[in-house]
Amino acid sequence: MKGVPLRLEFGPKDAANSVVSYARRDTGAKGTIPIDQLAAQVPTLLETIQSDLYNKADEAFRSHRLQLTEWEKVVPALDARNVVLIPFCEEPDCEERLKDMTKSDAAQHELGPDGRQLPSMGMKSLCIPFAQVRGTSPPQYVLDVDNLLTSHVLLQPEGLVKGETKCLNPECGKLAKSWTMFGRSY
Repeated sequence: MKGVPLRLEFGPKDAANSVVSYARRDTGAKGTIPIDQLAAQVPTLLETIQSDLYNKADEAFRSHRLQLTEWEKVVPALDARNVVLIPFCEEPDCEERLKDMTKSDAAQHELGPDGRQLPSMGMKSLCIPFAQVRGTSPPQYVLDVDNLLTSHVLLQPEGLVKGETKCLNPECGKLAKSWTMFGRSY
C-alpha cells in the first residue's frame, strides 16, 4: 500500500452530526469519529493500522523463510520464492560456489510453482541473524516439497553443533559457523 493510510472526510451531513467519516486504506473499513474525540482517536487508529501492516508483512516473511539442512531442498525452496536459512561456513569462496550452483539457465524461461518465470541469478547471502540456535535436538519438519508456497517448515529449531555441523554446500566440507539466510533477487 502506498500513500496515506487513513482517509478522513467531512461533509455537510458529517457537520450536522458532529462527526468525521474515515476509511482505512489497508482494510477498506469505514466508520465515524465524533469531532470532539478526533485528536485522541486518529493517532490510536494510525497505530492500529501500522501494527496491522507490520503483522501482515511479518507473517508473509515468516511464511517464506525456510530453515533447511538438506541440499536437495534448497533450489526448490528458492524456486518457490522463499529465503532459506542454512548452516554456512562464512567463506567468500564457498558463497560464490553456492551462487553458481543455484543459478538457473535464463534461456529456458522456466516457470516456478507459482506460475512466474524463475530468476536466472543464484542465491546470495542476505544476513547472519543475531539469534543463533545452538543445540543437539533433531529438527521436526513439516515440509511438503511439492507445495513449498504454502508449507511451513520448522516446528522445533535445530541448533548448530560445535565441531559437528557442516556447511550445507555439498562441495565444501568445512564446519558451519552460523545459520545464514540466503535468497535470490526477484
